Amino acid sequence: RRREEESRLERERVDRDKQQKFDYDRAALERARREEERIQREREQRRHQDQIELENLKKEQQRKKDAAISTFNSTPSSSSSSLPSLDDFDLGLGDLNNLTSELDNIIGSM
Repeated sequence: RRREEESRLERERVDRDKQQKFDYDRAALERARREEERIQREREQRRHQDQIELENLKKEQQRKKDAAISTFNSTPSSSSSSLPSLDDFDLGLGDLNNLTSELDNIIGSM
């Protein structure tokens, strides 16, 4: 009878230990899931913010380009009729270097 009681108590202890481990593991998984969701939300917010900043930069670049074109086109010049409009150019760095060289050549030949 005493052995039966000891055996029953041991089984109960083992069952309690298993339940505690299960509860602990389940809680750890839940914490990990919540943390992953938080990280994912932060990534999405950053991605959204980056997209907004990119759009704002594009708008600012276009505004500056439009202002430069407007200023260039409204500047009076004695030979402005023979000059192309700034609208005709979509200059990259290489184009600007070539244009600078050409201007140096023109100035040098004067």
